Amino acid sequence: SFLSHPLGITYVAREYDTQRERLMGRHSASESFLRAWANHGDVDHLAGLGFQRADHEDFDRKLSELRGEKREFQWVHLADIRSLARLGTVYTPDPNLGRLAWSRRRLNDRAYSILGVTHTLASDGAMDLIGNLLTTPTQA
Repeated sequence: SFLSHPLGITYVAREYDTQRERLMGRHSASESFLRAWANHGDVDHLAGLGFQRADHEDFDRKLSELRGEKREFQWVHLADIRSLARLGTVYTPDPNLGRLAWSRRRLNDRAYSILGVTHTLASDGAMDLIGNLLTTPTQA
């Protein structure tokens, strides 16, 4: 099943935090996705993706909390496209698939799948990101 395939989740702690001031739908959607994966996915094939060490630590803490067991998960730097290719699938909690598609192109346009969320599309910036998908190297 899809839930047993390797997955890298782009993780910035503040985007998965529902215990915050100015809670938005994207925060709830992101945390719900992470909770669903923690409870129903194969966490042995799960990695956090990002740039900051603090986000890696929060990823381990949050997933350990959701799973009810202490775990340390693989962490992959988002610029390490060869490691992303070994994962096979990259998830981002926003509609900015183009950024990841351009990065992936340095290796191969089909090196790994990119998944995103089409939540919070009402802003001008989000609508621009969707429009930009017409000119980015995304794949069917």
